[in-house]
Amino acid sequence: MWSNYFGPQAKITGIDIDVSCKFLKYEEKNIEVRIGDQGSSEFWDMFLAENPHIDVLIDDGGHYMDQQILTFEKVFPRMPVGSIYICEDVHTSYMAHNGGGYGVKSSFINYAKGYVDVVHSCSPLAHPVQTTVTSFFMISAARAELPAAEWIAARIR
Repeated sequence: MWSNYFGPQAKITGIDIDVSCKFLKYEEKNIEVRIGDQGSSEFWDMFLAENPHIDVLIDDGGHYMDQQILTFEKVFPRMPVGSIYICEDVHTSYMAHNGGGYGVKSSFINYAKGYVDVVHSCSPLAHPVQTTVTSFFMISAARAELPAAEWIAARIR
């Protein structure tokens, strides 16, 4: 699906913790699967050293708060201005078994709210991220009315 949307010139890398995914074969030559733990800082350091340029990241991974936050903290600062970062299934921030819950300070939603405050803050103490982020948004694919690909396409075309 993503290769059809972005075209054959796009390098598409899926990351999965399940070792059996390494053996998946795709007709498109621009798709690869890397095995790694989204919750591992060491994995992200290695992956980003090998893949320093990411224009679009769609986090549809483990859905645990620590995984979503670590992925954002590792990847987002390295993405160029104008790139797109999407974290799907953020409704899991309200699920206790994912490390979330209503009002839980360590949920991804509450973490992201801090960035929303920074981006929209007029305070002279505003974080430097303000100069590179013009819009910060989240979707919950489980609640989206359109499939994720259509939702993205409507906003970046």
